[in-house]
Parts: sequence; structure tokens; C-alpha cells
Amino acid sequence: MSEEEKRNWAGIGMLGLIILIIIGSVSADIPGAFTDKLTNALVTIDYSHHEIHEGSHYKQGYQITGLLTGETVALVFTTPNTAKWAHWTLTAQTTGKVTVQLFRAPTLSAQGTALTPLNRNENVNNPATTIVRHTPTITDNGVKLVERWIGGTGFKFDIGGELRGSSEIILKQNTQYLVLCTAQADDVDCAIGGDWYEHTNK
Repeated sequence: MSEEEKRNWAGIGMLGLIILIIIGSVSADIPGAFTDKLTNALVTIDYSHHEIHEGSHYKQGYQITGLLTGETVALVFTTPNTAKWAHWTLTAQTTGKVTVQLFRAPTLSAQGTALTPLNRNENVNNPATTIVRHTPTITDNGVKLVERWIGGTGFKFDIGGELRGSSEIILKQNTQYLVLCTAQADDVDCAIGGDWYEHTNK
């Protein structure tokens, strides 16, 4: 390594040390900031995790066992007509080959059975504004937004766990969304759901 390269690497190392010192100093002056005990570096969590702590993060789902080919599991998510938007991700798990689809604005002749969304901070009394129902009577599926094949050869047996930024959808206010799991084989168990936080748009 040349003398110039050595100086450059030394400068990079010094810059990193300065940044660490600045972060530690700033975090020490912020009320409520959490720092690592060893390095005094600022400890952070991602925003969706923060919403769990705030009591504004929810989940709900529904499952059916022993599906035959062509039989379905269906969930409907209905958003309120407010600027409190649902930042939503799809979840699904199966024991065999299925298709999982998400549709916007389905036509329903019956809304289905209500489910109470679970607040992921059980110490907070803050009900979800998004309404969830299972097993609606479907006249038309609506506009297809997502389709996944899971459970078959070479495919995962679940949906979920991806980086949130690559899978999150901000649901449109005052709109219904249909999640549909369709069995592609006999004797399949399937669970579908949604995981979301609600945040008022600025």
C-alpha cells in the first residue's frame, strides 16, 4: 500500500470515529434517546416497529383447513373515508399448492362475518379504523393488484417476512380490498391475513 493510500485509509477511520463520537454526544442530549452501553451509539427501530409501540399497528387473519381443489378462503379489508391510511402488508401460509390474490373494489352481495383486528400493543386501547370480515359472498373479484403462487414445487409455503418497503401497500381510503386464497390441490390448509399500521396522512 502506498503512503497516499495509507493516509486515505487513516482519514476514513478518523472520520468514522468522529461520526460515532458526534452520534453519541447528540443522543446523550436528546430526552428519551436510547444508546448502546458499550459504544454510546444511538439505538433505533424502524418506523413500523415504532407504530407497534405507539399502539397503532394491527393484524388479523382467517384460516380454513382441508380445502379441496378450487375452494377458497376470503378476507375483506374495508378502509374508512378519512386520511388515516392503512400501511398494509399481505400474509399467507399454506400446507399445499394455492394461489393468493389481492383485489381492489370487489362487488359483494354479502359482507361476511366481522373479525376484530388485534392491536399489537396489548397495553393500548386504540381500535383499528380498518374493518375486517371473512367469507363474504363475492359477485365480482374487482381489480387484481397482486397474485402469488405458494406451496407448490420450488415455491415458498408462506408470504410475509420480506423487507416491508418492498411489500407494503398504502390502501386507498373508503375502499374495499379482497384477499383470496384458492386451493390448487386437495386437502390443503390455508391461512391469509393482513398486517398494518394506521397513520394520518400529513
